[in-house]
Amino acid sequence: NRLTQYWTIFYDLFFDKQTASLLNDQCLKLINCATDMVAWNSSSYSRFLRFTTQESLNEVRRHWVSYAETLGLSDSEQNQLKQ
Repeated sequence: NRLTQYWTIFYDLFFDKQTASLLNDQCLKLINCATDMVAWNSSSYSRFLRFTTQESLNEVRRHWVSYAETLGLSDSEQNQLKQ
């Protein structure tokens, strides 16, 4: 169930592939909306998360990109990260 997956994303360091897929999908949506301040402020996410500078948006976007890249690694690459 989604609520359990959200809880897992927030509190657990490692999670199953289904939860990872949910997080990856959300990261990709956020990345696409965060190309610049105009795009972000035009998105539905701006109602909940406001940025005052392009630099702060860029920094948060960098984290979303990092999550998405990590979730896109092969199983063996992800296992190396766990060690």
